[in-house]
This record gives sequence, C-alpha cells and structure tokens, in this order.
Amino acid sequence: MSVFDTLKDHPGLFIGPSVFGLLAQALQMGVLVDQSAEFWYRADNETTIVKLIVAFVSMVAIFQTSASFYSVWHSCITMVSMTWVEKMTNIINLWMAGPVQAFWIWRCWMLTGKSLFTIIPLVSLLLGSVATSVVVTHGVFDFNFSSPGSERGPSPTLPVLLDLSLTSILLVVLLRSHSYIFSRRFRKTFRRLVIISWEAGVPPCACGVATLVTYIICRNTSFWNLFTQAILGKLYVMSLFITLNGRADLRDARSNTPFAIQAPERQNTVGAAGMMFQSSESEREDPLVQSRQACKCCIAQEPKVIVGEDQHLVAP
Repeated sequence: MSVFDTLKDHPGLFIGPSVFGLLAQALQMGVLVDQSAEFWYRADNETTIVKLIVAFVSMVAIFQTSASFYSVWHSCITMVSMTWVEKMTNIINLWMAGPVQAFWIWRCWMLTGKSLFTIIPLVSLLLGSVATSVVVTHGVFDFNFSSPGSERGPSPTLPVLLDLSLTSILLVVLLRSHSYIFSRRFRKTFRRLVIISWEAGVPPCACGVATLVTYIICRNTSFWNLFTQAILGKLYVMSLFITLNGRADLRDARSNTPFAIQAPERQNTVGAAGMMFQSSESEREDPLVQSRQACKCCIAQEPKVIVGEDQHLVAP
C-alpha cells in the first residue's frame, strides 16, 4: 500500500501528529518571544556574529510556525496531503540547528584548548548532518507517494551523534573543573553553569534521539516522527537563548559581586564566576571559557586557599 492510500484510509495518522506539532510550536514560540526580548534587552555586550545568528534562527522559527499553520489548515481541508512544509522539514530544522550547533562546537573548541582532536570530528559530524538533510529533502521532493512501498533514506543518526558529543564534552569539562574549585561562591557559579548546560543541551538531544527512534521503528506505520521533527528546530533555538541569557545573568552577577583571584605577573580581576582574564575578546565574553581558564590559573599557581563564607580566594 502506498503512502497516499494509507493517508486516504487513515487520515488521523497524519493529521494527529500535525495538529499536536502545531500546538507545541505555538507554545514554543511564546517561550521564544520571551527569551528573545530578554536577549535583545542586553544585546549590547554581544558580538555582531551572535546577534546575526540569533536574528536568523528567530526568523526561521517564525517562518516554520507560519508554514505549519498553513499545512494543518490545508490538511484539514483536503483530509490528506503532503505539502511542501512537511517535505522541507529537514532543511528548515537544519537552518535552525546548524548555526546553534556551530556555536556549541566553537564553545567546545575553546573549552578544550583549541584542540584539533575536538574540532575536526565535530565539524565533520556537522557537515555530515548538513549533507544528510539535503539528501533527505531532495529525496522527499522526488518521492512518488502514490506508488506502493518506499525506499529507506538516510536516517538522522549524524545529528544525534553530534548532539550527544557536544553535550557530553561540555558537561565533562565542567565536571572535571568543578573538583578544583575551593570557593563557595565559585562552586555556586559552577553549579549554575552545569544547570545551564543541561537545560540547553539535553532537550534538543533527547528530541533528536526520539526522532531517530520513531523514524526507525514506526516509519511505515506511523507519522509521529513528524511531531518530533516539528518541535526539534525550535528546541535548538531555545537552547541558544538559554545559553546566551544565562551567560548574561552570570555577567551581571559578576559585575555586582566583589570577588577576586590574584596571581603573580598576571593580576586579573575575577567576578562572581571567576572569569575575567585578559585574553581574546571572544574568550572574555564566554563564562564557560573564562571559568575553565580560572581553574587552570588556580591549579598552575598552587594558590593558598582561604575558605570561608564571604572570603576571597587569593594566590601569593
């Protein structure tokens, strides 16, 4: 039986996931509007590249939601359809996920000391994800839905592997650095960084895994993979806003809290996150990178630690 015949006989298999996907996207857009307003209110401290990424993925998210409204309306009128919106789902998700994943790859590269062993595999996975999305989209547009049977195309394995790799690297680096933190305030800041990493990395990663599982298991019997694909792209955009807004919160807390680490021949003022070292502009902007550098400085200089509720961490 062809896909077209299946939709004719069981329209609910297609309309149900589409309607639920539209409702979920509407809720996501509400969250994104709030996150976007918070970001642009404090966007003066962000670089031009970050602003362009945020503007681009936000416009794509709005476009996807508008197109989903059209698709659901068209499906309810015709009772069976496969519009260009569903056919372009993979490439639309790529437009939202690609810039965000590139941003996370850059963060992982900075946190691992600009290691080639980190950047090369991650960039390869990203390029493979781009190629997979293009091939899948091209195949969907060329596919004859009225013919019986279907050939299995590339599965979304590479994007899932990339998400798992990025999330794991960020969390491992943070957890390893946590063992070298002696100040109570610094520990609180690191706990906040770990929470931000979980909030930003886990939802799109989990949704990507769910998309892969439903695609492999239920591809020929159910269309619920359309639901997970519909919400996946906006989860990447939300993760970007969580990261940027969390970074801004830490920056504000740092500027309002006196807390210092001083080392010989390189005296630097470190805020609540212990993060203000004289390095490149991009590194000064990122609390994750700055925290990692603070830990390395403390370990290298073997500081004498004064532990207390409101005392400072001072190196000789």
